[in-house]
This record gives sequence, structure tokens and C-alpha cells, in this order.
Amino acid sequence: MIGTGNDGHDERFEVSVAAHRIVAEAVVELSLERVDGITLPYFSPGSHIDLEFGNGIVRQYSLLGGNDRIWRVAILREPQSRGGSEAAHQLKTGNRLYVRGPRNHFALKNAPGYIFIAGGIGITPLMPMMAASETAGAHVHLHYGGRRAGSMAYADVLASAYPGKVTIYPQDVGGLLPLDALVCNPKPETLIYCCGPEPLLQAVEAATAHWPADSLKVERFSPREIEMDGPDKPIEVVLASSGLTVQVGPD
Repeated sequence: MIGTGNDGHDERFEVSVAAHRIVAEAVVELSLERVDGITLPYFSPGSHIDLEFGNGIVRQYSLLGGNDRIWRVAILREPQSRGGSEAAHQLKTGNRLYVRGPRNHFALKNAPGYIFIAGGIGITPLMPMMAASETAGAHVHLHYGGRRAGSMAYADVLASAYPGKVTIYPQDVGGLLPLDALVCNPKPETLIYCCGPEPLLQAVEAATAHWPADSLKVERFSPREIEMDGPDKPIEVVLASSGLTVQVGPD
């Protein structure tokens, strides 16, 4: 049984950088601990936290591991950074910042089997999922793609920890993930979890369209763009908890 926990904390508190290290090209891992020494909230696989870098810069990052004393995140330095990833890479041991969370919108559901598909830094939320599903005795396999081996954080660690259950796909050696081969045949009682850049997510969605409904779970780095089919119109929303009806304007 995989416990999804009781994520949904909205607590804001100060942490310090207990350790930082480079784990791949342009990827820094930060270990965070509470400044006040209080136990960190519980988090379940797939959880993320908000990091506040100052100057109004707040970014969300998946928790890749930790315990009640230390949380770990890994952050890719984006070439077109709007400030968040660059600020993260400038942090040093002892620096302080505020966090909020954890929250989980990518929870790991119980299943006899899992296929995990990661692209680049999208490996981070899937790492605790691998650990939890392995502990639960589920049948698992991780397919991990990246531009090149040196850019793929934790690839060696994962291959060593789960022998025979991790396949690495450096794009400069073998090309893109062979999705048609990996998910061509729907597997009963198997869930697919995928995180990575938008082109990968769209390709996985297309490749698994013939799978049973709700087999695929994805997490995006940014909200999906919505194609407009006409001008915005006002809508009416009924709040289920109170029965209150609210008018929402087109803006």
C-alpha cells in the first residue's frame, strides 16, 4: 500500500541551505533544513514546495527526497531564466530563504504496476515515486531521457539502486525516447507517470491515447496553453461547500 499522505500544508517558514552540490550539468541539489529546528512537515511522492528567493520571485520545485529534518530539491539553471533558477544556483551553504508547503497535485495512486517516464529535470518527482513503489512491491520501470548523459541528474544513482528497472536514453547517443515501443501495448492495472518538457508530455499523451482512461498522470513545468475558441464570456460558479453562486467576469 502506497500512502499518499496528508499533503496540503500552506505553512510558510524559514529554511537554511544545509548543503548544495552540482549533480549534473547546470543542475544544483539543495538540502534545506528549518531554521527554528522544528520537524519538517510530512510529504508524499509527487509533492512540491514554493521557494521564495526575494524580490517577489517565487518558484515551485518537486521534493526529490528527504526526511523530517532535511528536504532535497534539484534545480536546473534555465538559459532563459526569469530569475528563479539563477537565484537558486547562487545560493550557498548557510543562506536562508522562505518556503511554503508541501502540496501535492501529482500524487502516486496505488497500482500493481507503474511505468515512469522522465525527461531531464522531470526526474525529480519520480524519484520518491520509484522508492515508494519499490517498497510496496509493485512492478516498476523507469525510462529516463535527456539531451546527453552529463545533463541527466541521478542517472547512475538510479540505475544502481534499481538494477534492471531503469533504462537511460541520452538523446545524443540513441535519439528520443522510443515511446511507441515503450507504451504500444496497454498493460492492465498499470499507471504511467510522466514529467518533463512539454514536447515529451504531448508525445506521451498521443502515444497512450489507446490506454484505459486515467492511466496517464503528467506534471507540467508550466501551465498548458489553452487555445481560444472564441471571446471570453462571463461564467457562473456554484461553490459546492456553501451553495453560494458567484459571477465570474470575462477578465
